[in-house]
Amino acid sequence: MKKLLFTNLPDEIDEASVRHELKNLGYIGRVRIFRDEGLYAPIAIVEVDLTDTQALHFTARVRRYWFGDRLVSAFQLMR
Repeated sequence: MKKLLFTNLPDEIDEASVRHELKNLGYIGRVRIFRDEGLYAPIAIVEVDLTDTQALHFTARVRRYWFGDRLVSAFQLMR
């Protein structure tokens, strides 16, 4: 399982929305959404069943992805 970090998410984001958007990736494990006064926008850490190569390719495609009115980025978290 790889952990992906998604930044600059819409304020109304919830676990169901994240799972829906990522359903084509395959198995989605734990989804954690963080909202904090110190954050400009919510972030999410999502566990997905991908290889290192698949995670790299996916995050490269989502570095600048429009989700609603937000430019979302994705990064792979290292151990």
